[in-house]
Amino acid sequence: PGPCLFACWTRPRTEPPADPIRQALAAAIAQPDDARLDSEAVSEQTRKAIRNGTVVPAADTVFLRHRSITPALEAAAVRRFQAVALAQSAALGLEILAPLRAHADPLTRYRAHLEAARLQFRTVGGRPTPAADEALARALREPLPSPRLRADAMFLTGYAAVRRRAPQRAVEAFRQALEADPAYQNAARWAIAAKAMRLDQEIGRTLGAAHCQAALEDLLATVRHLGSLVRNANHFRDMARDLRTLPALNGQAGQFVKGYLALLAADRGAARAAFAQVGEGRSTLSVPCTRVLAAHAGMAMRDLAAEEERRP
Repeated sequence: PGPCLFACWTRPRTEPPADPIRQALAAAIAQPDDARLDSEAVSEQTRKAIRNGTVVPAADTVFLRHRSITPALEAAAVRRFQAVALAQSAALGLEILAPLRAHADPLTRYRAHLEAARLQFRTVGGRPTPAADEALARALREPLPSPRLRADAMFLTGYAAVRRRAPQRAVEAFRQALEADPAYQNAARWAIAAKAMRLDQEIGRTLGAAHCQAALEDLLATVRHLGSLVRNANHFRDMARDLRTLPALNGQAGQFVKGYLALLAADRGAARAAFAQVGEGRSTLSVPCTRVLAAHAGMAMRDLAAEEERRP
């Protein structure tokens, strides 16, 4: 009224900020089946190297992902590493590795400690052991010619933390692995698992809606990071399958990320099934984070149904 009338009518309207989670889900639902994701965390130089084949994100070790930065090892050490790869048992492999773990060259020792940790994991079905912890600790103490080489040690540290159901330690380790080597595909995959596990552990605590929203946005940003490193949607299908093998990821956040990955893999039936489980089996809709997850999952299911009606 009065003097405010003209000012009120002429004040420009401001639209509420777009919800990044809603945007990500809507884009995944509407995208062509062969669409690729993008992430600012992966530089254009790295993307070009991936296209040219000089960087191989799917390789298990940094020495294979970035061959150009790896100094050559002496021939005798290379032959011994090859013998480890051919060993019929982890015990034999560890025995062959022993001299390399005491080698004069720090890089040779580093590679040997990492391989010893991997062999220790394999002896007990992927679970961490004190011997694996000791090998990783020794690897992290070695001086290296490039910070990027440390990514593998941080990845294995994060892997051990996931297996111990210590997601906060895992998230930090994978963050360091991806900071050292943004093209590390396995580190991005396991970072997704660790972040979903952490969120599921936090849901029953005093986690507010804003914290939950931020955690979900960070989780989906890591999925986009992975999307920048893969060549087709099959990787997302594989990732969703891998998550099903981790019992700790059967909670609401785990189901939510499985649904998102299924959308990216163009498996809409699996996406519906996963989103339908978000909020089911609990009487905790009074918990703010549960409401956030359930709201986004419900919206995704409605958008998915509408998109399927529009498609021929």
